[in-house]
Amino acid sequence: MRKLVVFELGEGDFESGFPIRLQIGEEGKNPSVEIRGKLPPNPDIIKHYEIWNSAYCNLEMLYRLSSKNKGKATRGSFLKDCNHAANILRNSLNIWLNSDALRLIREKFIQKVSSEDEMRVLIQTMDVRLQRFPWHLWNLFESYPKAEVAVISPFYECVGKRPTKSRVRILAILGNSTGINTQADAALLKQQLPDAEILFLSEPQRQELTEKLWDDKGWDILFFAGHSSSQLDGESGWIHINQTDTLTIAELKQSLKKAVENGLKLAIFNSCDGLGLARSLVDLCIPQMIVMRQPVPDKVAQTFLKYFLEAFYRGESLYSAVKEARGKLEGLEDEFPCATWLPVIYQNSPEAPPTWKDWQEKSKDWISERRHRLKLYAVALTSLAVTACVVGVRSLGMFQPTELKAFDQMLQWRPEEGLDERLLIVKATEEDFQQLNQDPLHDETLAKILKKIEAHKPIAIGIDLYRDLPQGKGQEQLLKIFKESASLIAICKRPDENDRGFGPPPANLPQESLGFNDVPNEFILRRQLLSMDLKAQNTCPTPYSLSFQLATRYLEAKKYSIKLTKQNQWQIGSVVFKRLLPHSGGYQKFHAGGYQILLNYRLPIELAESMTITDILKGRVHPEIIKNRIVLIGADTEGRDRHFTPFTGGKGFSQDIPGVLIHAQMVSQILSAVEDGRPLLSVWSLWGDALWILAWALVGGLLAWRCQLLLHLIIGNSVALIILGGVCFNFLLIGAVWIPFVPSSVALVVTSTSLMTAAFRAKQ
Repeated sequence: MRKLVVFELGEGDFESGFPIRLQIGEEGKNPSVEIRGKLPPNPDIIKHYEIWNSAYCNLEMLYRLSSKNKGKATRGSFLKDCNHAANILRNSLNIWLNSDALRLIREKFIQKVSSEDEMRVLIQTMDVRLQRFPWHLWNLFESYPKAEVAVISPFYECVGKRPTKSRVRILAILGNSTGINTQADAALLKQQLPDAEILFLSEPQRQELTEKLWDDKGWDILFFAGHSSSQLDGESGWIHINQTDTLTIAELKQSLKKAVENGLKLAIFNSCDGLGLARSLVDLCIPQMIVMRQPVPDKVAQTFLKYFLEAFYRGESLYSAVKEARGKLEGLEDEFPCATWLPVIYQNSPEAPPTWKDWQEKSKDWISERRHRLKLYAVALTSLAVTACVVGVRSLGMFQPTELKAFDQMLQWRPEEGLDERLLIVKATEEDFQQLNQDPLHDETLAKILKKIEAHKPIAIGIDLYRDLPQGKGQEQLLKIFKESASLIAICKRPDENDRGFGPPPANLPQESLGFNDVPNEFILRRQLLSMDLKAQNTCPTPYSLSFQLATRYLEAKKYSIKLTKQNQWQIGSVVFKRLLPHSGGYQKFHAGGYQILLNYRLPIELAESMTITDILKGRVHPEIIKNRIVLIGADTEGRDRHFTPFTGGKGFSQDIPGVLIHAQMVSQILSAVEDGRPLLSVWSLWGDALWILAWALVGGLLAWRCQLLLHLIIGNSVALIILGGVCFNFLLIGAVWIPFVPSSVALVVTSTSLMTAAFRAKQ
């Protein structure tokens, strides 16, 4: 709920006190609560203010000292004096406002206002000294994070309805810039308010300024950056519009009145000591003003402006934007004490100030109303340019992470295909290791398992367990089985570049009985290695992977021919396993060593029947689930040979899966492609991808050319993206083709928004 709180301080002085009235109500409605009281006399507080004011003004001398004369002791004493005076003033203000005389007012405030309420607090007084006090430091407001304090004159006039415009118009006066950087303010206005129409007057002459204030189109915001000051009594002020001319508000009265009649709603004086300027503007009925209470360092003024414009343009209310920007000045207070005390809203009316969007024409979308003057050749050229940029950026691998995530998501959406009855998985689980009291399995135990499995005549047995060192008893017995069996394939692992992480095979095994266990080096496993070049003196003397050895052993038994084509690609039967080359589809940056293909996972992940080694040892197995199958033996325990897949984290999928299941997926992919005609995952050529991206860039361009309203373009882009996603998914589902989704989406959106922006600017 939005609340309006008014603390009205009547005529009085610090020797006799001030009558005070509190009003609380909902924004836009009459007050529902009113209570009166009196601030007690406190002549000391004005003394504390004057001491602080003097200490703060002395800082100006510190900032102007040359680096040659600026010593640490001098600097430290200035800052210390100011901070000390500020603490005294803050404490004195809170003691005064928390006196027993105001207890009922504070209690009523706490009773009627929730800490969740967005609240405007207006301090209504004509006493300039009270207006200069840092009211936001009253600890009553500490429990109200959405409250911001402003100053309002008792003599205000409600403004009528102001003209609306299709764009927010800002008249920015960059006055005398001696010793300060007003161009930084100009850059911030351009950067933070891209939708606004801004006219900059740099050190203008008086006649030029007057003519612009009389502009019939009117201005929403009057902005001033430069030198300004107020009289000691705070009743009036003046601005330095150039190197020689200084003007008071009274000297611009008629021009400013006309600007108000034409819709001026906010004046921002991002300059020194602007409270006198605000008081001078009261009778001109400018609804809201933002000024600085005291002289303000250039860096503080620019920092405040940056954060205020960011928040205001984002959609925050004027009060919330000022509060946020003022709070962010806290980081400067080591160098510029009391920076957060300086910005203040001076309100000329109790009505709620509008937001940035409120200032735009409500009945129509000023962007969407502008009809495009686009030519079709401009659409074609822009689409080509965007496509070239997208393809270039993609080739650098910048889209690869998002393309892989989109690819993973589409894989998760595919339906289950059923179990592969050509495989059997024998798992060594944690329970098995505990029951046998063996970890790893002893050679004698593994030999028993292999004998029992071989007795049921499988076509091939893949052992995803390293046997490079003796484990318990029975090594000779195990090695004898390895050497005599024609169906066994043992694993080994090649060393990395630093000779780490390798696993030698059992001693003296022939090459045809070995398969390497290496997988592509990627966090989420999406590729499969079929073979690699055999290096000299390799501790894993086989060029073929375990999955490839098992699959080809099975297919050879089924009388399929296996060969290398002239293009040096593996062909089994009529199926060619196309090698994954650098810059293939979404893979633009990866290590392409060895013979790699994309891994087309089969769902469910547990793609075959399985049993444990305990089941095998105790004879709890039917011969028909082993006969003529490929049997894979491997560990299935936490923290041992686990891999992340595209399904990791997806609905219904575990975090990672054991390596034996990865090998089973790889074997099943080869068998299913050859025997069942299940498609292998493939990608288009570089030119195919480029043409596809260009096609969707043209879709975006045609949408921008056709749509006259911004809303229609947003809807059109959304529908096109949904269609694009559906087409990409169906290509993957039906044809197992991975086509570009993310680059095409980027090309579509960038092309449409670029052309819309160009059309809008052409209409200005």
